[in-house]
Order: sequence, then structure tokens, then C-alpha cells
Amino acid sequence: MKIGRKSVRCANFFLNNSTDKEKEKEEFFNSQILDKTKQLEYFNSIITTKKHYGKSSRF
Repeated sequence: MKIGRKSVRCANFFLNNSTDKEKEKEEFFNSQILDKTKQLEYFNSIITTKKHYGKSSRF
């Protein structure tokens, strides 16, 4: 079976575009995960600070 150059170019074009979209999605989700991680670290620091002050105020 022969495949023409145009069909190969079209297939490559769609493959390249789909991988770019997948990369964009992956980067977006990675940035969301990093944002959530930073938020958790921030809230964790607040909680540990409150625990520390709570323990020190009892003495």
C-alpha cells in the first residue's frame, strides 16, 4: 500500500499538534500541583507556628 506525501504530512501535523496540546495540559496540571503544594506548605507552617506558640504560652 502506497502512502502519499500529503497524507504523511497531514498525519505528522496532527501528531505534532496533539503532542503540543498534551504538553500544555501536562504543564498546566504540574503548575496546579505546585500551587497546591505551596499552599499546603504555607498552611502547615501556620499550624506548626500555632502549635509552637500554644505550647510556649502554657509555661
